[in-house]
Amino acid sequence: MRVLAGIRLSDYKDSTTSPQRQRESVNGWAKGKGATVIGEAVDLDVSASKTTPFERPELGAWLRDRADEFDALAFWRGDRAVRSMADMSDLARWARKHDKLIVFVEGIGGAPLELDFRTMSPVSELMVMIMSFAAQMESQAIKERVLGARDFMRRVGRWPGGQVPYGYKVVDHPDGDGYALALDDTTAGIVRRIAKEVMGGKTLYAVSRDLDAEGIPTAKGGKWSPALLSGLLRSEHLRGYSMHEGRPLRGSDGHPRRDREAVLDDETWAKLQAVMAGKKRGEPILRTGGALLVRVAYCAGTNTDGTECGRPLYGSSRVVWKNGKKTDERVLTYRCTQRGTGHAVSARMDLMDKWAEERFLENLGHVHVTERQEDPGQDYAAEIQQVRESIKRLRADREMGLYDGPEDEAEYAEMMRKLLAERRELEAMPVRPPSVRMVSTGRTYADDWHAADKEGKRRLLADAGVRIKLTSGKRSGSRFDYRRLWFEVTNEFHNEAAEAAESYDVP
Repeated sequence: MRVLAGIRLSDYKDSTTSPQRQRESVNGWAKGKGATVIGEAVDLDVSASKTTPFERPELGAWLRDRADEFDALAFWRGDRAVRSMADMSDLARWARKHDKLIVFVEGIGGAPLELDFRTMSPVSELMVMIMSFAAQMESQAIKERVLGARDFMRRVGRWPGGQVPYGYKVVDHPDGDGYALALDDTTAGIVRRIAKEVMGGKTLYAVSRDLDAEGIPTAKGGKWSPALLSGLLRSEHLRGYSMHEGRPLRGSDGHPRRDREAVLDDETWAKLQAVMAGKKRGEPILRTGGALLVRVAYCAGTNTDGTECGRPLYGSSRVVWKNGKKTDERVLTYRCTQRGTGHAVSARMDLMDKWAEERFLENLGHVHVTERQEDPGQDYAAEIQQVRESIKRLRADREMGLYDGPEDEAEYAEMMRKLLAERRELEAMPVRPPSVRMVSTGRTYADDWHAADKEGKRRLLADAGVRIKLTSGKRSGSRFDYRRLWFEVTNEFHNEAAEAAESYDVP
């Protein structure tokens, strides 16, 4: 039997009805029947409430033009096929005309429902009508639930219950009826700290590790993770918005409704999202293992093709030999971990760390640490973008059918009029470009070095653009040949201070 898999999704972000889950469900049923899935009709971002099966891009093409290529049409559930009795009736009529089997792998009660229209009985036809009626009622209920929640929340602005967003707490509503959300000083402070660290370049892994080390629990009392932090920092709850099913509710001006103080102001939110946009899933994690020179020290060994290796050195350890015999002692080292390069580069960690500290303080210790001082200028780009997002979301709400009555259409038109007028007004405002200047903190690198822990010192080296190179060499007893080391400063701001730091021969 040849099977066509019908896969549909109204919103591709809806993970509970993901295409992969639908695909696996149909494939599992087909395998159990000894059938072959010969193709897929995949329609994403397609609403079953607004399109019939015959109007969908992929499924419609199969039904109209390729009906002779399959024997059965299989869906994960009935709502992936239709959401109205009329559409189910049309699909059943088509299946009867073309002698097809229609399958809903998870039918009534969770068991497969197989409707063979080649031998359709009155009882089976009744089952089809019952199922399509249920799908239509579910579609209507979803719409009414969204509309009802939106209208209720706009009227009263109360917290409906559920998981309290991190950074907030539940308090009595000021009007004395029901509850509302207010800032929780402790957790809101933690969110602001996290946002500041992430915008400062700290990885989500490092932030989650530090939070756990300090015993700061998540909203549910568990441990932090990069994925959890990512979700938190992207949540629009932090903007003080009233949310329903992941979407901001709107006020009469068309903008998302704010019914509480924001954890992050709009400017901070915009900057944070720009940083988060650059963080991909599976972001590489820098594990230093407590070594000072990780991603500061690099291999300058020569590859078999004559080129310089250039790979970072990592902390390791090796066994200590005495008098030609292996001991139980181990010594920490930096070494090149790349194999098959034709060289073996390593050196004792304590010697390299001490040498790097001396060179850093000698060349940059007197240099003043600077900070970027930014003048944001006069720019309304963030406000314009916010209005554009509100316009986009308002249009999306209308396309979902949330403004389909006469009164709703009037409300939609008024909100859109206000948003468009606001956008025109903002776009006409004068703009002054931002500027940046470097300002001395009054501290030197030596001051910060002596006050920092090992990880802080590693960051100082990296931020200053220090790059240390280690070449291969032979051991000469217990004496280390410091001529194997080069100290460079790649940050142009410090080049003048470090111009003499080309190579050193420390006796």
